[in-house]
Amino acid sequence: MIERDKAAVLVIDVQTGFGSYDTFDSVAAACGRLVGGAEVLGVPVLATEQYPRGLGPTADAVGLTANTKPVEKTVFSAVRAEGFDLGGRTQVVIAGIETHVCVAQTALDLIDKGVEV
Repeated sequence: MIERDKAAVLVIDVQTGFGSYDTFDSVAAACGRLVGGAEVLGVPVLATEQYPRGLGPTADAVGLTANTKPVEKTVFSAVRAEGFDLGGRTQVVIAGIETHVCVAQTALDLIDKGVEV
């Protein structure tokens, strides 16, 4: 079971540069609902942006607050990005795009570190 005091939500690379995908708007909105729910429950929200200079910022629909500054990365796994820190959380709910690469690599690296995904 996910526990509020152990969990974090991680949104991976839901950036405006992916806006041409047919399902982008619905994915971004779904991530926004997840982020909103996490905030209501007091669960920390983290986010990443893959090469934001080329792929743009996180979509507004995700609803990141000023307290959530995305970690910029040029690697597939968020875990390997400079500045990535779960703040001691041991459970992570992941949502994002490029599931076959960035989400999968992040999940596998977190599992290798003993984090529940």
